Amino acid sequence: MKLSRGSIVLCKVPMPSEELRKFKIRPGLIVSKDINNKRLEDVIIAICTSNISRNLEPTQYLIEGNEIAQAGIKVTSIVKLG
Repeated sequence: MKLSRGSIVLCKVPMPSEELRKFKIRPGLIVSKDINNKRLEDVIIAICTSNISRNLEPTQYLIEGNEIAQAGIKVTSIVKLG
C-alpha cells in the first residue's frame, strides 16, 4: 500500500475513556513527508473526528464542503493536530 502525505487512511485508535482497552476505527490524515514514508516503516498520522466543537482552535483543521468528498469521509470533521 502506498502511503502518501495528505492521504486519509483508517486507523485503529485506543479510546482514552475506556482506559485504552477498547479501540475504534477512525480516519487519519498522513502528515509525514513522502520521502520518509518511502524509507521508513512508520508514518505520522493525525486523527480525524466528527466532533467539531473545537474547530476554531489553531491546532484543529476543519474538513468541510468539497474537502469531505475529496478526503473520502462522510461528514464534516476536524483533523486534530494538537
